[in-house]
Amino acid sequence: MRLPTFLLSKILHPYTPTPETIANLSLSHIDTDLQKNFSGPLQVSFSEERDGLPKAWVDSWKHMGRGLSSAPFTGDAVGGYINAMNINAATKTSSHALSVYYPPMAMHENLVVVTSALVTKIVFSDSRDEKGDILATGISYTKDSHSCTAVAKREVVLAASALQTPKLLELSVWDWFCGSGFGSGYSGTCR
Repeated sequence: MRLPTFLLSKILHPYTPTPETIANLSLSHIDTDLQKNFSGPLQVSFSEERDGLPKAWVDSWKHMGRGLSSAPFTGDAVGGYINAMNINAATKTSSHALSVYYPPMAMHENLVVVTSALVTKIVFSDSRDEKGDILATGISYTKDSHSCTAVAKREVVLAASALQTPKLLELSVWDWFCGSGFGSGYSGTCR
């Protein structure tokens, strides 16, 4: 996933948590300048609760010699930290893919919603884009024991939950890796 696409997925409210929230949740790692670049519909925020448990949890990691080593999303972080929650700070309601993506699209006559289906993999193109990235062109899914494919005209957006999205990515990339997408340079075994 390219960062520009990722920036379109969520928005942090407020951009800069209050000093009390920063202290209570140990949020010194938050890059408020980076947060201002996010412009998506998914609303995320940090809890304004002052119960002390989050700070104690982060401090426990520090006392064990495992304090946060860098910003959590650099890929190099070790230690405890508090994540933003998918909560709209203004309304105090849950913000999720269905609540933010479906309502604006519900009026479109060409929208087809398939229920009780299971996405089995992301379909990737055999070719790459001008930057050399692989391209998702659709999804495969099953419904009522039938295998189906939906082809994307613009982009494929994953919103399959915290557990199913990584699983879907792993299965799909492995399928692409073992297929024609990886090319002739692979010499291992695919099962």
